[in-house]
Amino acid sequence: MRTFAVAMSIASSVTASGCFTSWVTTQAVGTQRFLDEGVREQTVPLAGVQERLAVSIPLAIEYDVDPAAANSQTVAPQTKTARPFALTCSTQQYAQDRIYHSAFRYGSRWKKTAGISFLVEAALGATFLLLDRNRDQTDPMKANDRSGLFAGGFLAIDAVGTLAILFIPRKEVFTVDDKAVVTPIRDDCPDNLVLDIGGSSYPIDAAGRIGEMGEAALDEWMQAPAGTIALTFEGRPMPLRIEAREQCAWMRARHPNTGVRPGTPDPSSTSSNDARDADATERACSSPGQMVTTMDLPRVTTAVITVPTGSLSMAAGPVAQ
Repeated sequence: MRTFAVAMSIASSVTASGCFTSWVTTQAVGTQRFLDEGVREQTVPLAGVQERLAVSIPLAIEYDVDPAAANSQTVAPQTKTARPFALTCSTQQYAQDRIYHSAFRYGSRWKKTAGISFLVEAALGATFLLLDRNRDQTDPMKANDRSGLFAGGFLAIDAVGTLAILFIPRKEVFTVDDKAVVTPIRDDCPDNLVLDIGGSSYPIDAAGRIGEMGEAALDEWMQAPAGTIALTFEGRPMPLRIEAREQCAWMRARHPNTGVRPGTPDPSSTSSNDARDADATERACSSPGQMVTTMDLPRVTTAVITVPTGSLSMAAGPVAQ
């Protein structure tokens, strides 16, 4: 009985991934590289490296929770402190590598594995067929149990297929693939980064802060858009897409009791192809008070600027505090 249990365990393992069945699966799903032997790869960087600066403006207010209050067992509300308003900068380098892959398939390792699999599957298949033939016909449950026949039949068929693919001739493989490579460079804001609000420019420091005047100007623009709002880095402007939903998120976070409808942003900073949930936006913006569902509103708005290679990576430095 113990021997039968061990045989069943081995058989179930082989049945789940028989040699011939596994080979057919690799051909069907395109994972033949799993069979490669003697693999050699060479990676060559391609031209066309780009650096991209992503700058995000927070729309919601972020808070720091007092650890002592957070761990307190009392019912008193946690003490929260609003973090200073700051933009978030992230620079990544985008490149491509060309990978030259050479190998061979169906070598000596393959033939040894296939040969052993054929012997194991044939032996187990014969064992299950024999157990099915000699099952106790007087026991109704055993008489109707044909699992041995099915398992033995599958293993026998798989063994025949394994014997056939055992004689596949050795095959040389050579492929060329391009792979995208994204490398983080820095997470502070670079020098010469400026936020333009309605014709006025506000420098952004390394920590992403624009100063009190910049924050006041941004708040005024969110309430009554006038002119464009954009980021500029080394003469390269990138308009920020701030529309009704972004204004709603800003107003709900900073002026929750006003119930002010957002103004209409400048057409040059909007996207006509962007589908918006107008009903949810209207409800979130026009209803005063804190108890308004704003889960559908964004938390940040982001602009991405493509800059010359090396202009950011060569100037990486620590974040100013």
